[in-house]
Amino acid sequence: MNLRRYSFAVFTYVILVMNSYAFEDNDVRRSVNQLGGIDKFLNKLSNTMAKNLPQQLDKDTRFVSVLSNGSTISFLHMITNVKSKKDILDKDFISTFIKFQTNKICTSSVSKVLVNEFDATYHYQYVSSNGDEIFVFDVKKKNCVK
Repeated sequence: MNLRRYSFAVFTYVILVMNSYAFEDNDVRRSVNQLGGIDKFLNKLSNTMAKNLPQQLDKDTRFVSVLSNGSTISFLHMITNVKSKKDILDKDFISTFIKFQTNKICTSSVSKVLVNEFDATYHYQYVSSNGDEIFVFDVKKKNCVK
């Protein structure tokens, strides 16, 4: 499994959809306010993204679903070549992946505004082909260093 390529694919997909609503910091602020708050913005974003799911991102990774609940947007991914958590051998790589993804969320022109100014939470869940949880992490305001 190539988590680096996967992470880039997921992040690019999320950012492209977000950028359909907002291109710059001020645009995302305006969009959130016009839609009536962060919960409505994330609901619209997740509904738009969900129309194209599930989506195979690479030979091993499927982007299964996206949902929002209040100020949290949740992404479910299936690693299709892994049957259980014990099949993941490289724990250091997962840690590196989480740091990479957190940095991307905290520095993207759109997501950094959502996280830092509107207290959005990005929730990521990764499951095996059997549906067993492999790992989960959240990106919140406290994770983003200004």
